[in-house]
This record gives sequence, structure tokens and C-alpha cells, in this order.
Amino acid sequence: MNKTKEIGIRFGVLSPPIAEQLTEQGFTFDANKIATFEAHRDRLTHLRFADLLSDSVYDKVLQKLFAKIKNHVQDYSKLTPH
Repeated sequence: MNKTKEIGIRFGVLSPPIAEQLTEQGFTFDANKIATFEAHRDRLTHLRFADLLSDSVYDKVLQKLFAKIKNHVQDYSKLTPH
């Protein structure tokens, strides 16, 4: 039986760092790449609270960011021995 583990990331202001969330879920990843995604998350939050991004645009961008994180983790775990 092939069981695929779902990735879940919380993006709220009070959410833990992305790397911490992935580690708690047992995923492996390139720390530098995830740090870049974390920086993107921080910038998006700043833009949102500066009222430069509407909620709908913010949500769409977070969906894209999540897809990039998910693809990175999936690709990285294929390359890294378990």
C-alpha cells in the first residue's frame, strides 16, 4: 500500500516558521530553499497589512507559494535517502 503524506502549512502571522512546521510533520527539505519561501511569506504579510494586497490576491499568492513549497518537499524527498 502506497500512502502519500499530506503537507499542511499555516501561513498566519502567529504561525510557526515553515521549516518548523515541515519538520514537525516529518518532511525533509533544503533549509536554504525553505528560508527563501519564509522570506516570501514575510513579505506577503507586510504587503497585506500595509493594505497593498487585497485578501483575494493574498489568498491566490499564498496558494502559489504553497504549491512551490509542496513541489520542493516532494522533489527533495525523492532525491534524499530516507
